[in-house]
This record gives sequence, C-alpha cells and structure tokens, in this order.
Amino acid sequence: MKQASLARRYARGIVATAGTDPDYRSLREELGRFAALLAEDEAANTGLSTFLVPLPVRREMVENVAQRLGCGKECQKVLTLLVEENRLPLLPVILEQMDLLWDERNRRERVVVRSASPLTPEQTRRLEQNLGRSFGTTVVVEPRLDPTLMAGLAVIRGSTTYDFSLSGNLKRLRQALTSER
Repeated sequence: MKQASLARRYARGIVATAGTDPDYRSLREELGRFAALLAEDEAANTGLSTFLVPLPVRREMVENVAQRLGCGKECQKVLTLLVEENRLPLLPVILEQMDLLWDERNRRERVVVRSASPLTPEQTRRLEQNLGRSFGTTVVVEPRLDPTLMAGLAVIRGSTTYDFSLSGNLKRLRQALTSER
C-alpha cells in the first residue's frame, strides 16, 4: 500500500509537469522503454536499484542507458530523480498511475472490452462513441481477446463488469430459472 501511494505521488508530479498530450505521450513512451529494459535485464535492474553501487555510478548508468534508448531530457530527469531517491523499482507502478492520472486530467476513461474474436477498428470506434454517451465521458477502449466467451462482449469499467456475452446471458437465464422454483 505504501509503495502504491508513493508511486502515485511521483506520477502526480510527472503528470503535472507534462504540458501537452504529445509531450506526455513522448515522455510516457520513453519511460516505458526504460521500464521494459529493466524488466528484461536483471543485471541492469539490480545494478540501478542497489546501494552497493555508488550513487554517482548509478546516475551515470541511467544517463548512458537513457541516451542509448533515445530518451529526452525530461525522461532523463525523471529517471535520475528515481535513482537518487532509490525509487526506480517503482517505475512500472508509476507508469500505471501516470496513465490513470493523465486520463483523469483529460476526462478520459479506459474500459477493457473482452471479446471472443478481435474487434475491428470500426467496432472499437463505435464502442467508444456509444460507451462515451452512456458514461458521459470520453472512453478509450482497450480490447482483449477472451476465448472463454462464446460470443458477445464483456465491458469492464473499474471494478464493474457489464457482461453481454452469450455465456453471461446463459448464466443469467439459469439463475432466473432456478430462482423461480
């Protein structure tokens, strides 16, 4: 819990400094590349996250890796701060929180839509429009394939699931029939 709260504070500061949507997207993408590198390179992750490596060496390592990844100055500043404060292990959680805060700031809501087959771009666009009208906000659909669904969709908004799948309908029908007895 403490780490999530801490990650949200860092994310809040990063989002507050991101001016425009393109600036945010660029910074988010650069930080995401760095996080992906840390996730796949255990030695780099350990080296940048341990007190056994002196801080000046860790700063230099972050700078070199960030430059090789094509990270801009803002990204390098964020990464240097995280290394100095020994918060680099929080980067994946910070990225998640950044996305939530950026969407909140821009009055966007992400919903996960599970479907048995891939959604076409047109279906995704129509879902975003219709859900946006229903929810009263701009909706960004994150499609997910779910082979357990026979047909239809399941829309997940926060902790609420709207199940419009065939299996969901059959389940509701079974409940209705058994509750009448």
